[in-house]
Amino acid sequence: MNNNDIMDYPSSAKITLLLALLIGSLWGLSEALAGPVIRAAAAPLRAAFLTGIGMAWLGFFLALSRRPLFLIIAAFTTMATMHISVPVLHCSFLCKANSSLAVLLHGVSCSIVVLTAGKKFHTMSSFRILSGFAAPLLSGTLFFYLGMKLAPCTFLLSFNHSPGLVSFFVQEILPWSLFSMVFLPAGYWAGSCVRNTIISFRERKTVLFVTGSLAAILICWIALLFIAVSGS
Repeated sequence: MNNNDIMDYPSSAKITLLLALLIGSLWGLSEALAGPVIRAAAAPLRAAFLTGIGMAWLGFFLALSRRPLFLIIAAFTTMATMHISVPVLHCSFLCKANSSLAVLLHGVSCSIVVLTAGKKFHTMSSFRILSGFAAPLLSGTLFFYLGMKLAPCTFLLSFNHSPGLVSFFVQEILPWSLFSMVFLPAGYWAGSCVRNTIISFRERKTVLFVTGSLAAILICWIALLFIAVSGS
C-alpha cells in the first residue's frame, strides 16, 4: 500500500473501534479539564467552547478512520466518562443527564451530516466547514426538545415559552455552530497531518499500537477518576 492509498483507505472495524474508544476517552478528559477553566474565564461561552472541543476530536477521528458511524461509539464513550462521578460520588444519574445527552447528539448529528456529505467531506474543506456548522444545528435542535423531556433543568425551562426555540437558537445553538465550523475542520486537519505516520506505525508495530492505545484509554479513565474524587 503506497502513501496515496493510505490517505483514502478506511481503518478496519477493530482498529476503528479502538480509535473510537480512545478519542471518546480523550474527549471526556478534555471536557473534565477544560470545563472548569472555561466556566471561570468565559462562562457564557462554556457550552460553545466545549462543543467546539468535542467537534475537534470528532474531526481528528474522521481524518484517521474515514468511518463516520463510529462517531456514535466515541460519543457513547464520552458519555460514560461523564458519568464516572455517579458511582464514585453516589450522585444521581440525572446530574449529568443533559450534558451526556448533548454529547451523544453531537456524535449522532455529526455522523449524519458527514454521511450526507459523503466523499466531499474528505476532499473539500468547504464541506468540512459546512458540516461543522450544520451538525450542532441538528444536535442543538434535538437537544432543545429532548432535554426538556429528559431532565428539564432551570436553564432549559427558561426557554419553555412560545418563541423558546428561537431564543435558544440565538443564545446557544448558533454559538455552538460558529465554534464547531472552526474546530471540526481544525481537528480534521490535525488528524490528516499525522494519519500516514499513525497508519504506518500501526502496520509495522501492531501490538505496540494496540497496547499503547489501550494504555492511553486506561490513563484517561484513571485521570477522570482522580478528577471526580478531587471534585468531591
